[in-house]
Amino acid sequence: MRVLVVEDDVAEAGVLLAALATRGHDVTHARTVRDGVVCARTAAYDVAIVDLGLPDAAGPEAVTIIRHAARRAAVLVFTGTDDEATELACYEAGAMDVLVKPARLAVIEHALLESNARQTFANHAASHAAVMGARALAVALVSGG
Repeated sequence: MRVLVVEDDVAEAGVLLAALATRGHDVTHARTVRDGVVCARTAAYDVAIVDLGLPDAAGPEAVTIIRHAARRAAVLVFTGTDDEATELACYEAGAMDVLVKPARLAVIEHALLESNARQTFANHAASHAAVMGARALAVALVSGG
């Protein structure tokens, strides 16, 4: 799985990147939202893991920006803040899951797999809806409707 990790703490990112790479994931690290956007626009990712305390965007704003840039990727929030309002705001911004640091690797791996599966289903459903809409339009145009 291709994973983008957007985390400004180099030590935390290093541990996470090494652990994910050991499990066979292709991982990329970005230290800022801006760098994450550049990565997301130059490569396709299955999942983006986003920290909420980034220097150039914080909280749900960071989720929204990365979600917009990495449209087909699931966004997983990894935060040191255990706050219900922030967690709900992240879900509303498009996060598939929110994990509070420190999280065990098995929990992170499970969240990656589940988030990716849900996003893949959503992507397929959206593609199917677009195809069906185009077919309906074509039928309407051909039939004079």
